[in-house]
Parts: sequence; C-alpha cells; structure tokens
Amino acid sequence: MVRCIKCGANIPEWSLYCPICGALQEIEKPKIVFDATHYETLRYNKHLPFIAEKMLGFDVQILRGSWKEHCFEKMDVFREVTGIVLGGVENWSLMSRGEEENLTRFVAEGGNLFITPGSLLYMEHFLAGLNRFISRFGLIFGDEAIRDDYHFDGWHNDHVIIDAFAIHPITEGVKTICFGDYGGLPLLIFRNEVRALAITDADAKPPHHPVLAIAPYGRGYVIVFSCSTTFEKDKYDNLRLARNILKFMDCRGKAGGFRLMGYVQSTSEEEEEEQPPPPPPPPPPE
Repeated sequence: MVRCIKCGANIPEWSLYCPICGALQEIEKPKIVFDATHYETLRYNKHLPFIAEKMLGFDVQILRGSWKEHCFEKMDVFREVTGIVLGGVENWSLMSRGEEENLTRFVAEGGNLFITPGSLLYMEHFLAGLNRFISRFGLIFGDEAIRDDYHFDGWHNDHVIIDAFAIHPITEGVKTICFGDYGGLPLLIFRNEVRALAITDADAKPPHHPVLAIAPYGRGYVIVFSCSTTFEKDKYDNLRLARNILKFMDCRGKAGGFRLMGYVQSTSEEEEEEQPPPPPPPPPPE
C-alpha cells in the first residue's frame, strides 16, 4: 500500500487514481546513474543513456566532473537509485576504497550494478583493481583478450561473435552479439550462485568461457559483461542486450527497494593530485 499524493489515504500501489478522492497518482520514474568521473570507456556512448531515458522511462543521471570528488562517497548519489552503470573504468586506482564499499553496500541493499572492463589498451591500469572489487561478488576477468579465428565480425579476430546464451530476462530475444574495438576479456566464475548468461564457442580462445554473468549479492545483483565497445554500434543484437540489461536494473518491487544507510563518507585525507584522462583509443589497424 502507498499513500495518495493528495488526500493521504492508503491505496494499492498499482492504483492510477485514488478511490477516495479521485486524484491521479504520479508514476515515479526509476532512477539510473551513469558514471563518467573515472574515465569510463562508455563516457562517450550515447546509446545507453538514450535507451534508458527514451525507451525505458528512466530518470537518467550522468555523473560528470573530476575523479577527485569521489562521487560514490556521497550518500546523495545513491538516493532513490535502482541501478548504476560503471562502463569501463580505465584507471581503477582513481576509485577510492570508500567508493568501493559504498557501491558494495548499494548492491547488498537492493541496487543493481552493471560493470564492463575498460578499453583493453589500458588493461594494466584497471585490471588488478577491478578484479579486486568484483571478486567480492564471485567472479573476475581473465588477463588475455578473447580471440576467435573463425567467428568474428569484420577484419579483426578480437571482434568475437557470441551466439550461445542461457535463458534469462537479460538475454530475451538476443541471438547474436559481437565485441567491438579491442575486444573483451573472459570471465572466471568461482561462486555457485553466479550464473553465466553467455559463453564463447568451441573455436574461441579460450573456448566455452563466460562473457556475460549475473551475480546475486544481498538483495541486489551485479551484471558483468566482457566488452565495453559492444554497445558502440547497432549491430546484431548488441543494443537489444543493452536494453535488456538496463530494463533488468529497474528493481522496483523486485528486491524490496534500496535503503540509504551506513555509507562511507571519506577514506583518506591524503592530498590527491589531478590526473589527466587517458587519450582516446586510436583506431584499430586495418
């Protein structure tokens, strides 16, 4: 039950009109956050915010500014949020431990987190820190790019084609996807409750390895995918997969709602120096 926005009467949460006073009830939009403060690969991506806002009705917030602000140490960032997208942090050392703890608590209390690795050009700058963080959810990334000499898109064998999917709302209607520039990393799963939703085929290196997985954690979920650049182009079912992932992140009524409590406000008083963003990746060789 919820309260009518006009008369305050208790009414069923699905009611469009109050049966007491007849007032039209406002439909609250789910809120999703895209982080662009840690030099994410997806910070230039226009497709995902568009899908979230225009197709799925999300209230979209894009975090911008300096990594020095450590936005995820601020409690207000998480308020009324159902999902957070970390689309390829290219330098994980810029993510504070306080931010990691708050993101973990966000998931445990019913939020959903979507994570991809950064551009593989910067793997040495993000892999160790990213794996340290996601290992708490029961999985990590491998350290060599997936390749397939027989099933790839275009001219590069790291643009791997994936067509083996488990049945799940995230994979509904998805038959084929492909990696984009610089490819993706295999996932290594070490907890039974983590479910692989897509794998490489028998000809890939490595074969039959997860590239998409969902990890339940507390009352929420962490969704992990192997390649950020998959969502740069509308090819195959790439953007259908993006839509499904974002739709799944609307957790209203699924996990009991996210409650704001106990977040880490600060982790260090050491002086921090601004670091320049990494240059955009060069075009792949022809």
